[in-house]
Amino acid sequence: MTLPQKAIVLDLGNVLFEWGSESTSEAQPSLKTLLKCDQYSQYERGLISSERNFCESRGSELGIDASELEMVFQTARSSLEPNTALFSFVRTIKEQYGIPIYAMSNIPAKDIDYLHVTFPSHMNIFDKVFASGWTGLSKPDPAFFQLVMDGVSSLPDEVIFVDDKSWNIDQARRFGWRGIQFSGTDHLCKELKNISWQS
Repeated sequence: MTLPQKAIVLDLGNVLFEWGSESTSEAQPSLKTLLKCDQYSQYERGLISSERNFCESRGSELGIDASELEMVFQTARSSLEPNTALFSFVRTIKEQYGIPIYAMSNIPAKDIDYLHVTFPSHMNIFDKVFASGWTGLSKPDPAFFQLVMDGVSSLPDEVIFVDDKSWNIDQARRFGWRGIQFSGTDHLCKELKNISWQS
């Protein structure tokens, strides 16, 4: 028997926040180029102390000045916009049923701090934010899911988990969570609307 749901854990990037199109010059690498390396995974988990240090290391590999790489990150950050329709829908669930809302995201400390400063009225929806840059852990590491599970005051099968990556959904389901892969705002809102909530 499936229990009524008592908590929602949501990813941030590509779910609650969306990136605009990149506006870097042809001389600069794309954001994807910067992220495709083991060093970025370390930076994302706070194991490299600053964005500058990461850019200096990665820039040395690519033969590009660190300041140019920092500009790529700044451009990406500045393009972030909240998914207002989804935020509004989730806030309605929170207010109507008293459901706690959590964020679980692979995101560097600098970027999660940016979201809190830039979008305070959106970020205040969360009862707690679990960010890789703060915890030293990232999805789909089971240790990260366990950390969040320990911080969510609900049984595993009372938790809804939303993420755009199938491998993160798979890991969440191993913990007994009800996983929903994000494929669009309308689809997710329909899924959430049909769930039995318990206040």
